[in-house]
Amino acid sequence: MESPLLTAEDLITQGNKAMLRKDWQEAVRLYALLREKFPEQPDGYVGGAAALRALGDFESVDALMLEGLKKFPKDAALYVKYGDSAMRRKDWPEAAKRWALMRKKCPRKPHGYFKGAAALKEQGNFDAADALVLEGLEKFPAEPCLHIEYGEVATRQKKWAEAARRWALMREKCPENPRGYVSGVEALKESRNFESADALALEGLEKFPQEPELYIQYGDMAARKKDFPEASRRWALMREKCPRHPRGYTSGVAVLKIQGEFKAAEDLVLAGLKKFPKEPGLYIQYGDIAMRRKNWPEASRRWALMREKCPRHPRGYTDGAKSLAEQEEFEAAD
Repeated sequence: MESPLLTAEDLITQGNKAMLRKDWQEAVRLYALLREKFPEQPDGYVGGAAALRALGDFESVDALMLEGLKKFPKDAALYVKYGDSAMRRKDWPEAAKRWALMRKKCPRKPHGYFKGAAALKEQGNFDAADALVLEGLEKFPAEPCLHIEYGEVATRQKKWAEAARRWALMREKCPENPRGYVSGVEALKESRNFESADALALEGLEKFPQEPELYIQYGDMAARKKDFPEASRRWALMREKCPRHPRGYTSGVAVLKIQGEFKAAEDLVLAGLKKFPKEPGLYIQYGDIAMRRKNWPEASRRWALMREKCPRHPRGYTDGAKSLAEQEEFEAAD
């Protein structure tokens, strides 16, 4: 039983803690109590909607948001939750309508523009998305999310030259955000402008030496050029600079495997599995090495290990069945 002396701040703190520990039902209860005891607090609606959304109860989210918006018709956080509820359901037309409402009611907030553009983009309405982004950029010229959507619209259409131009604009307007570099490198790479892509990746890595997505683009570029020794060097650099990211291991193993360096690939897989014992990509590479060598009993053992450690990933089953079939253990494969 809650103390009658609990303040609104106490209930907000308790609700936030319940959210952090993913106790959604308790969070729903606490935010409902906040609405009951302190009806002037919009946090009871915002937090309650977040908890209900985590439970997947989108109908209740919408009902609560509409109730909250009647009481707090200018509260931006409520409009964000209301729009996000439709986005989570992938009801893009409804989401677009809700973001338009936010633009009308909260014109000084950029969310109605960049999230509205995202909803239009998901419907394939690229011209309208572009127009909305440009309208937003006139009001919020340094808003990173608007520049991201602007670049994403061109990227989604695979208009790589235009995408490269838009990501360059983001680097100019939002120089402290790495996305302009990461996606700019991708656009140049997809245009097969590898020299410029490499130069941009190196420029980005000087500014963001711990940004894993830049290392991923940098490594992928060498692999795309089929310069596998250089790719190996780049993935090794990623392992050094981003040791908590598994991609330096999974892709590093892949390029060693392509070069036929199976012993080095196995050593790297095992080093990776010590750090990332639940990483499916490493188990896939580990099993595939044995398959490449046609060592079917060892492959079977490795796919069985993957099924144990990553039971929800299909490769442990599909490739495990293949390795058993190669040993003519058809009953076990079935």
